[in-house]
Amino acid sequence: MKITGPGSGLPPDAAGVDQAQGPGGKGFAEKVDKAAAGGAEGLRETQPPTGLASDIGADLAAGKITPQTAVQRVIDRIVDRQLGANAPTAVREKVEAVLRDALEEDPVLAEKVRALGSC
Repeated sequence: MKITGPGSGLPPDAAGVDQAQGPGGKGFAEKVDKAAAGGAEGLRETQPPTGLASDIGADLAAGKITPQTAVQRVIDRIVDRQLGANAPTAVREKVEAVLRDALEEDPVLAEKVRALGSC
């Protein structure tokens, strides 16, 4: 018994595919060359920080807030994102308590929080 899938079994025709896209294309090579010419520092300067707490990190680095304030803002943001701003207070407090416990009990996370104080 022979089992065959859909189609003729021949590879699709590659005509019309833009060869500049993908890791093997010219566009990719140009991007790599630009990155290599500027080095890692050049990439950091041209790309704005992104992420859940990049603005909080920037405020902390600038000395605008304390490490404790930064941790609280990150926790608040995580709770808002996971539960929504209108979640019941009891649920929010429970999730916040779990996050704080993780920050205190997990050795890796605890060390990261301690390191914030030495920034």
